[in-house]
Amino acid sequence: MARHGGKPAGASGAGDELLDVLVIGGSQAGLAIAWHLTRQHLRFVVLEAGPEPGHVWRSRWDSLTLFTPAQYDALPGMPFPGPPDTYPTKESVAGYLNAYAAEFDLPVRLNTRVTALIRTAEGFEARTDDGVFRARQVVVATGPFQVPYVPPAAQRLDSSVIQLHSAGYRNPEALPPGPVLVVGGGNSGFQIAEELAATRQVDLSIPPKRRCCRNGGRARTCSGGSLG
Repeated sequence: MARHGGKPAGASGAGDELLDVLVIGGSQAGLAIAWHLTRQHLRFVVLEAGPEPGHVWRSRWDSLTLFTPAQYDALPGMPFPGPPDTYPTKESVAGYLNAYAAEFDLPVRLNTRVTALIRTAEGFEARTDDGVFRARQVVVATGPFQVPYVPPAAQRLDSSVIQLHSAGYRNPEALPPGPVLVVGGGNSGFQIAEELAATRQVDLSIPPKRRCCRNGGRARTCSGGSLG
């Protein structure tokens, strides 16, 4: 089982004594929580399903950048590298998260996917392929968009219409020539539509009351935050 970092704050492993906290997910939310837990000298471990902290960032479309300027993208205790008022790429984010985990020697266990989380008399039990982890408290920091959602209406489209979820989109070459309808007015929809519009006709379908902001010359939804 791969492991990142040493054993700060009395981090433990599967089958060992009861932990104070178990963090599920080793991207920005999980690592920020780990930083705070370390400062409180609690016994904890971060379980990450992927091969590196924040690995999901590398799996997104090629041109993905954050919608928040670099000076506002830092996690606690470590500035985000990059000139102010620039928008970091997905590779920069992934590199920063790896450096962050190493800088604070956070106890991140890589390639450790949680397959079940069970309430027990002591707290919680997390089951993985590598064993069972027990903790008094659990923080689920996996994010809300792990499973791509496709509206049921998509099933009624003619088979000649090529459909591609943003999770599977990489670049304009992934689509055949011709006009494109991008459905969804979140940050992903706006950025993908903007990229495609450089070479083809693009229509963007968004809710009638969704507000659009301009940030650094780019369109985005008004909801946002750190590393987003």
